[in-house]
Amino acid sequence: MKSKATMICSAVAAVVLSFGAVSAGAAETLGDVLRESGWDRLIGTWVGDNGRGGEIRVTYAWRFKDRVAEISSRDGEYETVALVGYAPGAGKVTNLLVDNQGGSGQGEWRLEGDQAILETAFVNGDGQESRLRVRQRLEGNDALTVTIDLREPVTYRMTRVKPADPATPNAGGGK
Repeated sequence: MKSKATMICSAVAAVVLSFGAVSAGAAETLGDVLRESGWDRLIGTWVGDNGRGGEIRVTYAWRFKDRVAEISSRDGEYETVALVGYAPGAGKVTNLLVDNQGGSGQGEWRLEGDQAILETAFVNGDGQESRLRVRQRLEGNDALTVTIDLREPVTYRMTRVKPADPATPNAGGGK
């Protein structure tokens, strides 16, 4: 049986690019959707406290620039990879997720006010099915609040990892 902690990790991992659908006539690519909705600033690496003394780390990157986003996450030993794409004819942003325990899920994003909401169906490696709703809210450019709607909602606050300054010499030595 899937533990509550693993279910929460699955949901946080599904926190994939929070952008939702925009008007189908305006967007032609996922990059368009992100820029038009203001969620393009999500690209990068984010970290947060997992509530069990560890760290959740999620990286959002382009797999195929403006077409497909790849999201990788780690929470202790639990890892996920997701692909996010946009179907312009349908005006939908879709999410496909797999994990290192044999689980998989698929879902769809939508925007409601200042939130991006993922509704997803998930099957863990043991075959247990569940449905999750994950709500996200960007706060400026460097803070992300993620709420997983369980019986008792679980909320995480994640912060952006600042990229290394290329002008700063490597502190680890070497040339």
